[in-house]
Amino acid sequence: MSSQGQAPVLSRLTAFGVGVLMMGNVLASDKSNAAHDIMVVYDASGSMWGQIDGVTKIEIARDVMADFLDRWPVDSRLGLVAYGHRREKDCRDIETLIQPEAVDRPAFLETVNQIRPRGRTPLSAAVEHAANDLAYQERPATVVLISDGIENCQADPCALAEKLAQQGVNFTAHVIGFDVSAETQEQLACIAERTGGQFVAAKDAAQLQQAMMTVQTEIERQAVSAAPPPSDQEVASVKVDVFAPETVVAGSRFDVQWSLPEDVDPSGVSSTDRIGIAPAGAKEDVLITARRVSEQKKAQLTAPGLAGPFEVRYVSRASADVAGRAAIEVVDPDLTLTVPEHAVAGERFEVAWSETVNSLDRVGVVPSDAEPGQFGNYLRVRESDTGYLTAPSEPGSYEVRYMLSEGGATVASAPIEIIEAEVTLRAPDAVNAGSRFQVGWSETIHQSDFVTIVPQGTLEGELGNRSRVGTREQGSLTAPAEPGAYEIRYVLHQGKQRTVGRLPIAVIQSDVSLEAPESVSTGERFTVNWSDSINPNDLVTIVAHDAPDDTRGNRRRAGSGQTQGVLTAPADPGSYEVRYVLHEGGEVLARAPIEVVAATASLSAPEQVVAGSRFEIEWTETINQNDFLTIVSHDAPDDTRGNRRRAGSGQTQGVLTAPAEPGEYEVRYVLHEGGEVLARVPVTVVTPEVGLLAPASVVAGSRFEIEWTETINQNDFLTIVAHDAPDDTLGNRRRAGRGQTQGVLTAPAEPGEYEVRYVLHEGGEVLASVPVVVTEPEVKLTVPSRVRAQERFDVNWSAAINPSDTVTIVSQGSDDRETGPRTRAGNRTQGNLTAPAEPGVYEIRYIMQQGGKVLARERIEVLAKDAPL
Repeated sequence: MSSQGQAPVLSRLTAFGVGVLMMGNVLASDKSNAAHDIMVVYDASGSMWGQIDGVTKIEIARDVMADFLDRWPVDSRLGLVAYGHRREKDCRDIETLIQPEAVDRPAFLETVNQIRPRGRTPLSAAVEHAANDLAYQERPATVVLISDGIENCQADPCALAEKLAQQGVNFTAHVIGFDVSAETQEQLACIAERTGGQFVAAKDAAQLQQAMMTVQTEIERQAVSAAPPPSDQEVASVKVDVFAPETVVAGSRFDVQWSLPEDVDPSGVSSTDRIGIAPAGAKEDVLITARRVSEQKKAQLTAPGLAGPFEVRYVSRASADVAGRAAIEVVDPDLTLTVPEHAVAGERFEVAWSETVNSLDRVGVVPSDAEPGQFGNYLRVRESDTGYLTAPSEPGSYEVRYMLSEGGATVASAPIEIIEAEVTLRAPDAVNAGSRFQVGWSETIHQSDFVTIVPQGTLEGELGNRSRVGTREQGSLTAPAEPGAYEIRYVLHQGKQRTVGRLPIAVIQSDVSLEAPESVSTGERFTVNWSDSINPNDLVTIVAHDAPDDTRGNRRRAGSGQTQGVLTAPADPGSYEVRYVLHEGGEVLARAPIEVVAATASLSAPEQVVAGSRFEIEWTETINQNDFLTIVSHDAPDDTRGNRRRAGSGQTQGVLTAPAEPGEYEVRYVLHEGGEVLARVPVTVVTPEVGLLAPASVVAGSRFEIEWTETINQNDFLTIVAHDAPDDTLGNRRRAGRGQTQGVLTAPAEPGEYEVRYVLHEGGEVLASVPVVVTEPEVKLTVPSRVRAQERFDVNWSAAINPSDTVTIVSQGSDDRETGPRTRAGNRTQGNLTAPAEPGVYEIRYIMQQGGKVLARERIEVLAKDAPL
């Protein structure tokens, strides 16, 4: 490892730094209160996953937005609209993520970082959406559009811009074209031109950063020019004490405080006053990285990226005077970088820095002669002191630089030599066209690198079938469909996708043979054999014999190592062929003729069945296990589906349920493939008759016997309901069961007029009913007058209404739902309970299981354990 000491700090501001100073002057000056809201329209279309120098455009945009937000005055209102971030191919995917408001930088940045590119580029609709959010027809409004592509949702951006300019009070759109072609630049530029905004093109991260600064400066320039002239009325100046460190490191964040002297009227200060930093001796209205003051009388500022004498200023909004100031010296950072002497092109390597000046600073690797302000591959230092960079793909002399976020100055650098990457590949000498085959490589340079197969002589940067290397040293590729001379390449993910390893390979014609039956029935499942599975994703399909090679009928995957499978014949008879189709390229490797003949089947079923009953049917053969048997009205269309069951594999008999409505029906055998009715037989559904017996009266909550003459369907049920209840009412009930003609019901808890009903499962028709009177139950309890605590004692009851009723002991006067120690009534009239541990007055209760009603209660006194009875 080598370590390089502090680099000379730039004695003058870079162009980037000058932009910051100017922008700070415009943004933060008391004279520049923004006249209206600003909305950023953020491109999250799928093309933002494209790369520039090995870094995705969405990552670059996030970093630039972080810098943009760091310099945006927290009290200036900013909003965010995104498009293409939720759905693919949806031109309506536009969303306001943040309404214009004073910037909460961490929350705003978190929202930006959660955006994932997915969809299209409806930039016209997105700009109009933002304009409407800003009420552009009622007040001034500014939109900043960042886009890497052309409108692709059938809209005219230029026409829209003209409409917004004409209808708006003072509408302006600034546009940044990020990595766009000359043709696209023209379309984007017209949006800015027709609304009086600026268009700036940016090809890489550094230019995008500069473009954002240019637009930001223009926004504030327009705001200043639109601001009303200062009032002629004199405002009394105030004095404020400002406290700041004597020295701070260039680019670092530091705390400042202020207070009012005791003799100063507090009404002279305002929450719209500002505090910021300015070069010593600069004009009074100059401020850099200014902030509005807060009630806490403290703030955090960012030191300029240039060393020298500065001062912290408190500026009164009312008087525009500097009400307080404190001298501060900005000193050069004193830090070192530790980097390896060399790294392999494209690999990740570790770097370390002796201290972090600002969490937004960058550490990047650039050519040793790169101009200041270039980032190369970089990382944000955050709160760490180590990190990983990706070496450039081109060998040569480079240096790692620590660059301040504020101003972009390089404050430390260390040389590093990038050496050529060399990777040895392993693969078969020859592979079948379309097959998947194994590839190995001697080492992984970067997990985002990939291996690819291309024709020999293919230009650098062109890719064929490929696979990411990940953290492995072997993987698989799919051979092209065309035989010929190819080579496997190991390609670096970084930069211009250089090839650092290659191996020749021959792709030869694949040879597969097929076996299929000479004929099959329509809709039948049949077995096909093939000699070899070239690729698990290849297809075996059945299509018309003269169908084009790209036709796909019923099909299945060849699978890995499989040579046999099942297809389903088409529904229409005719001449077909089974084909083996290569996944790669769609070439037909083998074909076998097959005749599909009309399927036949016959059915038998009872001539007459009872409505709702289950009845047996038989058929001669199952064509396809997914075919089904159904019963429908005799004149129903062939695609009608009634009660039905699957034919099943190899089955020739089964059960159907008759409809609830009597009438003329037919049972049908229906082919799964195509829905053709292969066979049908008529069935008459007749009205069922059931007789029902039940007691004339029963005690509320009791269990009682009922009988019925016949079970129509085992899923029919017997129920007891109020005598005037609708037919679809369900009370206490039980299933009829298979072949059963008697059972037990539980009477309701409330006395009254009821009826027992036999209800058909199919359709819910009430087939029979009989009246039952439910009477008030009577139970008497016999209990001792007193017992000792925790003593077991006997309880008697005159009758057990329901075996599930309970007898319990609870505190006297407690809620009827309260339960204590208890016993089931069962089929007995006596049981025992255990007295509670606490002495007191209790009561024994007999509680119905049905409804929880207390039928009887008796007082009992619980004495202390050692008390005499």
